Amino acid sequence: MSRKILITVLLGAALSAAPAHAYVTSTSWQGGDYTRVPSTVRSITVYDGENDKRPVRGEWRQSGDSAVKKLVNGKGWDTSVSTSTSATIRSHRVVEEIAVRPDAYGPWINTKTGKAI
Repeated sequence: MSRKILITVLLGAALSAAPAHAYVTSTSWQGGDYTRVPSTVRSITVYDGENDKRPVRGEWRQSGDSAVKKLVNGKGWDTSVSTSTSATIRSHRVVEEIAVRPDAYGPWINTKTGKAI
């Protein structure tokens, strides 16, 4: 077998062994606040990165459920809260809760691509 054919066969085998549903670590930012979902897509972290005394909320959608789940971090600046989920997180975003004004929203992020939806 020629070297070119062998390399092609080995590369094809390696690519076909890759998982069909690979995910990436993804982050939704709003100012210094963020939500982060690791590539395991079974947990979410909500980080408050602004010293403004405003709570930060994480919102996400899971596989098999159309409801938006929520987790609030009201612990203050430079803190985070996390939770595990029983289903795969499909998308998420961060929300800074602002009293008397509209909340500030980060973009919805797709956990497969890590890009805004």
